[in-house]
Amino acid sequence: MRTRNAGAKRQGFTLIELIGVLAVMAIIAAMILPDMIKAITSAESDAEQQSLKNLAKGLEQHIFQNRTIPGTTAVAAAGGAPAVPIWDQAIADQVQLPVGKVNTNDRNQPRYYLWDNGVTPAIPYQQTSATASALTAGTRPRIIIISSIGPTLTGLASGGLATATFDTLWTWDENTPTALSAYGISTNDQAKQVRIQRINLEQFFNAVALSNRASTASGRTSFVSAATGTAQTVMTINASATANLTIGALRYNVYAFQTNMPDSLGTPISVSISSGATTFGTVANANAGSGGFITGAGTPLGPLTATTLVSVTMTLPAGYTSGSGTVDVDVDLSSDTYYNLDTETATTTIASSAMANLIVLQNTRLNLYNNATTPTVMQSYFITAADSFWFSPGPPAVWGR
Repeated sequence: MRTRNAGAKRQGFTLIELIGVLAVMAIIAAMILPDMIKAITSAESDAEQQSLKNLAKGLEQHIFQNRTIPGTTAVAAAGGAPAVPIWDQAIADQVQLPVGKVNTNDRNQPRYYLWDNGVTPAIPYQQTSATASALTAGTRPRIIIISSIGPTLTGLASGGLATATFDTLWTWDENTPTALSAYGISTNDQAKQVRIQRINLEQFFNAVALSNRASTASGRTSFVSAATGTAQTVMTINASATANLTIGALRYNVYAFQTNMPDSLGTPISVSISSGATTFGTVANANAGSGGFITGAGTPLGPLTATTLVSVTMTLPAGYTSGSGTVDVDVDLSSDTYYNLDTETATTTIASSAMANLIVLQNTRLNLYNNATTPTVMQSYFITAADSFWFSPGPPAVWGR
């Protein structure tokens, strides 16, 4: 018969001891579980905020590359301007994610894409020469991407909001949950589970000024024993291949005109400047060393469609039979010129002596054309800051900045 050794060690826990251990563990779990849940929620919230930042970078990259601002409806390509995709597709293409991973977060809650309807340009925005020239100084678009990893946001849908409503979200912070009460958020804990990413597009727009200036062509004619009233060509202007070439103001200078009379150095003459049957103007009693603008009937002349001869006629006073001297003439020329943006197929005209003011998106390629009747690109610039350019019709035609 076996007998139990009273000195042998006892193995395991008694039932009472096991219940006690479990009770202690339950108390500890009850103490730390809320903190663990908060830590997990905080980590998910931080992860969602980082995701929204990445989506914002994708949106900015899309704007930089395509010069379009997406909205909730697609816009087809037109006239060489690229198509504008829906916002989630535009971002998905940049961040290499499925569209469903852009418009929905890891908690399977929707992400909302919102913008201020009270500013220009309207979203979706497809940049063309026409839309860029229509923009004026003012506030530029602001965009919000917002989502929740907790309670579902109610009463929201991606799209444009009135400025006052949009400003409520733009200025909201998680310590003021009542600002989101219209969207089903009422407590601080709920507010801390809402993530928002703000994107201000002001930095993406630059002002560009294009000025179409007049240029000056100069010529000189000399009279040596010229018969009074004889027209002599000062210059030839070939306008046959130039768009809307126009002669504007003219200036003249008379130099040391001498005649056969003793007082010839002070002899006044009459100067007439003309082209064919058109007389720009006549100056009577022009003394040697005199000069100025010539205005009158036929000024300005244009648009010219063929070769134009600018002539000077000198007329001596009565009793003077011959003379010699020189007359200089400066002619202001102006013409149309053209520009377009990026891959546009059509050009936009800048009329003679006019300006075009544009507000374009960052990295826009500005194409500047000559003044030919069939224009070709002279220069192209990528716009990265506010800039200005000027055109002179020449000859030769030139763009400067």
